[in-house]
Amino acid sequence: MSLAQRLGAALAFVLAASCGAAPVEPATLGITASIDPSPPQVGQNTLSITLTDDAGNPVEGVTVDVVPYMPGMGHGSNEDAVVTEKGSGAYEAHPVTFQMAGAWEVTIGVDLDSGHAEKVFEYDVPTP
Repeated sequence: MSLAQRLGAALAFVLAASCGAAPVEPATLGITASIDPSPPQVGQNTLSITLTDDAGNPVEGVTVDVVPYMPGMGHGSNEDAVVTEKGSGAYEAHPVTFQMAGAWEVTIGVDLDSGHAEKVFEYDVPTP
């Protein structure tokens, strides 16, 4: 870690501590998700995401990205998901678009003051 990164991390910790909250470390971020409909369908779906710290408290005010990818075909989605913060650590991504049936991976990336965290969810989209 460079000096600038160490200073930035220290500053983030001091600022968070002065606000009464410790920074969430990427390794301790809880990321859960559920998709609607379930099982997902070819076309547009909605992903509900919940973010929590290691104590189970909601994580709010962070940037969340949702990226669908079909590894078997080597391509992503033809639409970008828009993520909306709903409050209390809840976020919603729509549309999460799967162009075809098959195995898909959806990577949820979260940018925190202390770094970046991500988790991959696997979905099997049935043939319509």
